[in-house]
Amino acid sequence: FSAFGESMTAFEQFLNDFPNSRYTEQVSDYLVDGYTNTRSYEAALKSIERIQTPNARIQQAKTRILFQLGTQEFANTNYAQAIDYFGQSVQTAERLGSSAQAYKAEALYWRGESFYRQGNIDQAARDYNSYLSQAVNKADQTYALAHYNLGYTDFHKKNYAQAQQHFAQFVSLEKDHNTALLADAYNRIGDTNYYTQNYKDAEASYEKAIS
Repeated sequence: FSAFGESMTAFEQFLNDFPNSRYTEQVSDYLVDGYTNTRSYEAALKSIERIQTPNARIQQAKTRILFQLGTQEFANTNYAQAIDYFGQSVQTAERLGSSAQAYKAEALYWRGESFYRQGNIDQAARDYNSYLSQAVNKADQTYALAHYNLGYTDFHKKNYAQAQQHFAQFVSLEKDHNTALLADAYNRIGDTNYYTQNYKDAEASYEKAIS
């Protein structure tokens, strides 16, 4: 069936006309399957917004759709629009509580990335820290990258002690053996030591970066 053809419109109308029907959950599941399997995220969002009383599963689908729209805008370097979509995703997830915590955390991380690309370092740092406090899977690569990014936000503000801590945390968490990022992190650790006149440790870090 066509994900956003007449059948989806009929499902939307059914939920609005018969919100207390015994078929409500089943019809909602049909809609969620349609939202999950489509790449027409804008059409999916419009579909959800036409439903007067969406259940929790449809609201969860909305958080994912808003997140996907945000990543599309981020990829197209439309950072202001990406920030708006990620923010809406965060707000929708907050209404759902713990069941949508993972979605909220991911949206916070990428909103931080968007702010960073705009040059809004303070807001980026707030979102990265919020992500770290709410991340569900601390073994995920994104968790390590949040520390790496926070290292740069502190580095830009010349908070060298904090920057060094975040870069060191990234080095300890990095599991994918991304040698380019590891080399850069060691280089920045070396810089933080150099700027604080800790030359012996700076030299050791630079040697690790080279290796």
